[in-house]
Amino acid sequence: MVFIYGEITTMAKVDYDIISRNTCKAAGYDSAEKGLDYQTLEVFNKIDAQSPDIAQAVHGFFTKSDEHLGAGDQGEIFGYATDETKELMPLTQVLSRQLAQRLVQVRKDGTCPWLRPGGKTQVTMVYHKDVRGCLIPQRIHAVAISPQHISSMGADNIKESMMEHVVRQVCPKELLDGDTIYAVSTEGRRPKATGMSGRSAVADTYGGWVPAAGSISGKDSSKLQRFGVYIARHAAKSLVHAGFCSRCRVQVCYALGMVQPLSISVDTYGTTAVGLLDQELCAMILRNFDFRPGVISCDFDLKAPKFHRVSVNGHCGRTDVDVAWEKPKDLTHEMQKALEKVKK
Repeated sequence: MVFIYGEITTMAKVDYDIISRNTCKAAGYDSAEKGLDYQTLEVFNKIDAQSPDIAQAVHGFFTKSDEHLGAGDQGEIFGYATDETKELMPLTQVLSRQLAQRLVQVRKDGTCPWLRPGGKTQVTMVYHKDVRGCLIPQRIHAVAISPQHISSMGADNIKESMMEHVVRQVCPKELLDGDTIYAVSTEGRRPKATGMSGRSAVADTYGGWVPAAGSISGKDSSKLQRFGVYIARHAAKSLVHAGFCSRCRVQVCYALGMVQPLSISVDTYGTTAVGLLDQELCAMILRNFDFRPGVISCDFDLKAPKFHRVSVNGHCGRTDVDVAWEKPKDLTHEMQKALEKVKK
């Protein structure tokens, strides 16, 4: 069964049944043997109208302009960037996602036809912190994979196939050694599971390098877990990309209905490159980024139907999809000012 529920405000006419079936089909659920068949499953639509109190606070029943839209929730969100990979993402997260993508690939191309939809991956890395506070990957301590598979597959065959077709195809050889731990689950299939979209907030963002701010998938563009995560990532990535620091965490707090955030902070973990304090970088962010929910939605074109592209394989650090928050803002003018300040 597939349950669709939530509160929304829309004039759109949507065929929830067809979308649900096509989504399950694309994920690989095409037979009862796999736990779900898109052709015979039941779809329960429990979508209701948005709370009038929230609607009034956010958009005033569509009377507010984009510049005056309020946040659709309260809380704090985090953005993160690090120069240890070209994606400006933690290497552990990049490798974990590549392993997950590889699981899908070998299932669909027939390399491992005994695999089933679903699976979990995790990479643990040993890092060295240099004198500047930068993190340098040294070696992979452990790789964990929990593939879904048919019950008749033997444990040895599963482990051997995962090592040959997944782990060694993704993990750099120079980071693997004789002490690397390989934890491949062979517990058999788990076809009956209940899940909710957005529950994997840690996997969707930075793999635990910064606190997770709740679910992203399943949220509309007015929710801070959606627009806030994107603008915080955009700001953090822009600072690292411009060379102001090697690592950066941006924290933003919002309140329901508020247009401007309650607070913004920056933590570079002591890795600033031009002698600027974290407070100065925070002021720089405020000068160059607009944190109003409606403006963010417009700048990133969040009203367009694009969320399905980031509903798998994460929302941050993506290079295979075209999303605005992964395009660093040009901060050359700020770097010039910072260098001039250093000379003086």
